[in-house]
Amino acid sequence: MIICIDVGNTLTDIGFFEKGKLVQVARFKEGGTLDEERTRLSLYCKDQGINHQEINGAILCSVVPLYTDIYTDVLRGLFRIEPLILGRKLKTGIRIDVPVPSEVGNDLVADCAGAKATYQSDCVIADLGTATKIIAYSLEKGFIGVSIMPGLGLGMNALSQGTAALPKVAYQVPASPLGRNTVEAIQSGLLYGTAAAIKDIGASIGKELNSPRFILTGGYAEFAKELLPSFTYDRELLLRGLQSIYARNDHE
Repeated sequence: MIICIDVGNTLTDIGFFEKGKLVQVARFKEGGTLDEERTRLSLYCKDQGINHQEINGAILCSVVPLYTDIYTDVLRGLFRIEPLILGRKLKTGIRIDVPVPSEVGNDLVADCAGAKATYQSDCVIADLGTATKIIAYSLEKGFIGVSIMPGLGLGMNALSQGTAALPKVAYQVPASPLGRNTVEAIQSGLLYGTAAAIKDIGASIGKELNSPRFILTGGYAEFAKELLPSFTYDRELLLRGLQSIYARNDHE
C-alpha cells in the first residue's frame, strides 16, 4: 500500500492506494505541529484498521514548505519510509510548456497527471482550493497555462474581515442570484460569481485545446458543482495524479 499526500493551504488530503486503486481518503483541516500531524495520521490508520507495516511507499505534493518537512518526518517516523517529493527530480509524464517551468506549482502538475491518467484527452481543470485555478492541459503539449483567482474561502474572509457589517455565511447556493437578504446576497456573489468566472474563463481556455473535457476538483468544488453541470466532478483527481507519478518512478 502506498500513501499519496496533497498538502494545501487549507486542507491536507491523504489517499491510500492498494495495487493502484484508491481505497481510502483522509482529509485533515489546518496544519499542526509535527507531533500533532503524526498523532492524527496514526490514529486515522488505527481507526481504519490500517497496519503501519502495510505502508511501503509514499509520495508528497505540498505547496507549504513547512509541511513538506513535517510530513516527510511523519512518514519516516510512522512507516520507516522515505517519501518521493513532487518537484524534486521526479518523472511526472507531464510536459511544462510555459516560458518559466519552475514557476509552475506542483499541485498543477499533479492535477494534469491525474487528467492524463484518467481521461486521456485535453482537459480544462477547475481546481477550487484556497485559490481557484483553471488549468489548461493538452495531451500533446502538457501543461500550457493557468488562470488563478482567490478561492471561495479567501473571498469569504475578505468580505467579513474587510467590512464592518458583512458576516461569514455557509457555502450554500441560494435559489436565485438575486439575494433578498444579506446572507443570500453574499452566497450569490461568492458561488454564482465563482461559477460564472469558471464558465467564462474555462470556455476561453478551452479554445486553446482540442475538444477538451471540463473537470471540477478541489476542496471547495462540492459547493459549486451544481452550478457547473457541464463539468465532471472529480474530487480525487490530484491524488490519482500523484499515484500515477509514483508508479512512473519505478515503484509498485
